[in-house]
Amino acid sequence: MIEMGSAEMHRARLQEEQPALAEVLNSVGDTHPDCLVIAVNETPPTHSDSFLMMPHIDRRYLAHGFTAAAPERTTAIMLEFPQGGVGGEFVVFDEETLRANTPASREQARAAVAKAGGALLPPVPGTAYVLPGAQPHAVLGYDAPFDAVWRLVVVIAEFRLSGKEGRADWLRLG
Repeated sequence: MIEMGSAEMHRARLQEEQPALAEVLNSVGDTHPDCLVIAVNETPPTHSDSFLMMPHIDRRYLAHGFTAAAPERTTAIMLEFPQGGVGGEFVVFDEETLRANTPASREQARAAVAKAGGALLPPVPGTAYVLPGAQPHAVLGYDAPFDAVWRLVVVIAEFRLSGKEGRADWLRLG
């Protein structure tokens, strides 16, 4: 995970240290908010009727006085998915419908998604899903041979900082 500000020196550092991530970031257009959080998620096969990631809104760790509750925009870019894999959908929810029908467990995810009115978006490599930052979403598990390519997604969350939070510093985790 990388957290960076909008400064050109951060862009240059990303290009130098992680050129593939810089290319992905550049592919999503004009992303110059006060703070960008870029996460790479590579996940193994699980079960296609389970939640790999429960319904959530992307957030930033509440550290260093950062108080923004949700990003202004979240972009999920599907880079890899096993050919013949089953499941792995990105799910988008209406917040009110989800609140009234919040899934209680990771199991039987497809029925829970239907009950909560979620929209299933297929895991097509090369596809970017762009959401308003406060849009609840989830990820379903998938079935595939364990030795196949794993699901690989880059998530970019864009935050606006208030004056008291200042500018984002460069931070790299993992």
